[in-house]
Amino acid sequence: MDGLSAREVRAFAEMFGDSTSAGPLLASVGLPRWSQPAWEGLTAEEFWWEVSRLFAAGKVRAGRSRLLAVARESFPAHAVFAGGVGVRSGPSVWDVPPRLSRFVGREAELAELAERLAAGPVVSVVALAGMGGVGKTALAVEYAYRHEDEFDVVWWVAAEQAELVAGSLAELGEVLELPAGVEPAAVFAELRRRGRPWLVVFDNAEDPALVARFRPSDRFGRVLVTSRRADWGGLGRTVAVSTLARSDSVALLVGRLPVADPRVADRVAGLVGDLALALEQAAAFCAQTGTPLSELAELLAERLDDVIALGEVADRAGETVATLWELSTQRLVGTTPAAVELLEVLALCASDPVPLDLFDGHAALWGAGPLAEAAGDRVAWIQAVGALVGYSLASRDASAIWVHRLVQAATRRWMGTQRRAQVLAMLAGVLRADLPGDIRRSPQDWPRWRELLAHVSAVLARADDPVMAELAGESDLRAAAGDVSWLCDRTATFLQEHAQPAEALPLFERALAVTEAVYGPDHPDVSTRLNNLAMALQDLGRAGEALPLLQRALAIDEAVSGPDHPDVSTDLNNLALAL
Repeated sequence: MDGLSAREVRAFAEMFGDSTSAGPLLASVGLPRWSQPAWEGLTAEEFWWEVSRLFAAGKVRAGRSRLLAVARESFPAHAVFAGGVGVRSGPSVWDVPPRLSRFVGREAELAELAERLAAGPVVSVVALAGMGGVGKTALAVEYAYRHEDEFDVVWWVAAEQAELVAGSLAELGEVLELPAGVEPAAVFAELRRRGRPWLVVFDNAEDPALVARFRPSDRFGRVLVTSRRADWGGLGRTVAVSTLARSDSVALLVGRLPVADPRVADRVAGLVGDLALALEQAAAFCAQTGTPLSELAELLAERLDDVIALGEVADRAGETVATLWELSTQRLVGTTPAAVELLEVLALCASDPVPLDLFDGHAALWGAGPLAEAAGDRVAWIQAVGALVGYSLASRDASAIWVHRLVQAATRRWMGTQRRAQVLAMLAGVLRADLPGDIRRSPQDWPRWRELLAHVSAVLARADDPVMAELAGESDLRAAAGDVSWLCDRTATFLQEHAQPAEALPLFERALAVTEAVYGPDHPDVSTRLNNLAMALQDLGRAGEALPLLQRALAIDEAVSGPDHPDVSTDLNNLALAL
């Protein structure tokens, strides 16, 4: 719905400046006397700004165009009324960044934002909250351009560095013809004195207390905040900004790269988790380097941690997905270090939700740092989880926590190889301690495996030999290798129990190789791994390949335990089945 522009408000205040002239005019376009703003305590301009808000809220269908048409009949030569419905005039004071050349989607969020900001004096502060790179600033800019005629003053404040906010507001004061260097309080006093609608946007604000100082105290003021923080309920209302809908992500990529195949664009959107900045960065990289989008898709699939640093968006100079969340994590290092360690653990898991009870009862296995302390203290644990959620670095529900795959990739980049090895070793130990070891014919233990299988697979994929070699000592390496071997063997057994022997086979082979490397070729655990690998080969109809493995297992157990040990009986039975 269209409200009146600042120019139109001034024109109506001049020509219809009292209830006697304004009342019948508004009644003639469908706004009866009892629905019109009260004149008591209002100047003529204030009265017409209130009318503009009623029109913008849809109180009168096509109110603005009908009002201009009626006014034009009375004053056909008036420059504003004679200009026609299509003539618009923006705010008298305007400082907003350029809008995106191609803004896609977000119609629901824009409608909700407009509804919140048009809610009268009940709500004067609205926050757009969401993870970094999700598109909050672009959404705020788009709102400002679409609703510019509803405000007489629109001012943009870069609020990420709190110490620079006062200077930005002082610049607004100078535009309002106040003395140079005026304090923010005087600027907002001048806005109130003018009695015209105004909007101040605090972009990328991290501290609600900073914005609280500037909360409007008049019915005309509105404050819009963009923030990664989620705790704005004490000041006003929050509009949650999530990742783009897949169709909008594809539209963004195809719009920027017209030759791109929509199916490839869909794949890229999935690989970057529909994050707006990542999509813009991908499009910029392809356009700047001539790289086909299909080739970038392969790189994203194979080397996500490296690719997130490629490409640069024109209006985000120096900022990529690789560096996007560094400031938030640096702040957490100083305030809630356990949250940073939790983020590191989550970065090495899959992007699926991680059950929060994985951290219950395993505090001793999380090392000797802040995370171990928090895992053993309910209050500290709630604070650590809450800090990640509060900075939009993670999401949670009652039973699980999860992190966007690009936040994971960025976190892995700055962890470094040695730290990744340490966290992987801890995580492998915790998973081994948590998961049931009895899998064969034990369906009562399968639900927990289903819940954690994706995370086990992620850990095993990351725990390759070069990474694990970064562990500090031989004992740490042996312990971690033992956990990795166990996870490989038990994961393979779970897959085999669910009729997936082909998927199980490479995990059984890896379990055998790791166990041999750690314990030597004649250890009893090697015999167990040989038996399990042989069973998978038999399930695949490859009993001939299984036979020498079973013969070797029998020889190991006879040498270690003697010919009459129960393990030898098991080996003989398995060997007979293969024969």
